[in-house]
Amino acid sequence: MKKFLAASIALVSVAANAQLMPITDGFLARAIAPAAIASATGVAKPVNAAIALVPPVRQSQLDASNIAAGAAGLVTAHFTVDTNGVPQDIMLDRSISPSVDARIIKAVSALRYTPGSLHGEKIAYPVALSLNLK
Repeated sequence: MKKFLAASIALVSVAANAQLMPITDGFLARAIAPAAIASATGVAKPVNAAIALVPPVRQSQLDASNIAAGAAGLVTAHFTVDTNGVPQDIMLDRSISPSVDARIIKAVSALRYTPGSLHGEKIAYPVALSLNLK
């Protein structure tokens, strides 16, 4: 019972400290098991304290110069940034006109991203990009 109590108290302090640890630059923040946990449980391995989910970062700007010609309104483009940073499966939440929709999809497909990652592994990541056409 004493071992269980000591391990529980030590785990609570690790969990409390893990909430204060920032995740920076996409690296997983880690908390090393304290000596109390190691002695009570016999386990001295690192404990993952947080999930490092990093969204994609846009590397290029949207060329909106010829999109808005003759169009007005708010449109949201939904797509997935693949593991190479390229938008895939682009869909619009509403249609303005077939020609404007085609220009929006062409402009969005030209964007490039740094891919999203989970625990340092590149992943496909869903994105919603709102465009206010004027």
